[in-house]
Amino acid sequence: MERFFNTAGPCNPARHYMLPALDRLPDIRRLVAMEQYFAIHAPRQTGKTTAIKALVSEINAKGDKVALYCTLESLQGATDPARAASAIASLLRFNATNVMPEVFKRESSPSCVREAPEWYAAESLAVRETLTDLCRLADKPFVVFFDEADCLFGQVLISFLRQLRDGLDMSGLMSAFQEFWRENSGADRRAYEYGEATPHLVLMAFLQRVTNGKGHIIREMALGSRRLDLCVEYRDKRYAVEVKTSKNFAGEKSYGQLADYLSTLGLDEGWMAVFDVEGTKPWNERLYVHDVTFKGKTLHIVGL
Repeated sequence: MERFFNTAGPCNPARHYMLPALDRLPDIRRLVAMEQYFAIHAPRQTGKTTAIKALVSEINAKGDKVALYCTLESLQGATDPARAASAIASLLRFNATNVMPEVFKRESSPSCVREAPEWYAAESLAVRETLTDLCRLADKPFVVFFDEADCLFGQVLISFLRQLRDGLDMSGLMSAFQEFWRENSGADRRAYEYGEATPHLVLMAFLQRVTNGKGHIIREMALGSRRLDLCVEYRDKRYAVEVKTSKNFAGEKSYGQLADYLSTLGLDEGWMAVFDVEGTKPWNERLYVHDVTFKGKTLHIVGL
C-alpha cells in the first residue's frame, strides 16, 4: 500500500508521509540521558504519541537502555487510587511481557506477570512494586513513557505521582554506575593503591547525586563490632551496599558478611560491588550482575 497523509491517530513512517518525529523535541534525548522526569504538553493531534513511540523505538534499537510505552487512556474516570494503581501495574506488565518478550521473558519473571492484588487497604503500591520488578529484570537503565496521563485526576493522580517520586531503584542505579565506571575509570591502576577506598568514594559520590536533598549516605556504618561500607537512606528506606575488590572478595565468606549486615538492619536484599583491580579482563566480562540467595537474603553481586 502506498503511503498517505494521516490525520487520525499516531503516525507510522512505514505507512504515512511524515517529518522526523523527534525533530520537534530537540532536548528530549538530553533529558532521558540525564535520567530526568519530564512532561510533554501540546494540543491534541500534534504528534505527541508519534514522537514518544519513535523515541521508544530509537532507545531500544540502540540497546544501552530499555524503553517502555504505556498509555493510561483506559484509566479515564478512575476514582479509586488502589484500583487505578493495580490497573496501571497490569498495563505495565502486559506491555513488558508482550511488547518486549526478549527482555521480559514470562518464564523468568513470575513477579512481573502475577495478578496484582490490593496490596494495601488504603492505597495500593502496585505501580512502584511493578516498576521495581521491571527495572530488576531489564538489567540496564529502564525508561518508561506514560501517555495520556491527563486522564488521571484527584487522588488517583496524586497516588500515581507519589509512587513515581518515592521509588529508589538501587538495581537501576548500580547498572548506571557500571556504565559510568566503564567510561570514566581509565586505565591507571594506581587508583587501587589505597585498596577499596577509591572505588568506595567514587560509588558514594555517584549515589549521592540521587539522594542529595531527599536522603543521605552513611559511610562505614557501625553494626555491632563491624561496619557496613555504605548505607543509603532514602525516604524512610535503607539500602545496604558493600564494596569489595577482586583481591579481597572471598565468595561465600563475603556473602555471609553482607547477609549478616542485612539481618542486623532488618533488610531482605543488599548489593555488593566487586571492582576488578587487575584490569586484565575485557569489559564484557568485568561488568555483570549475579543474584545470589544466601542465608535467606537476596544479594545482588555487581561486577565492575
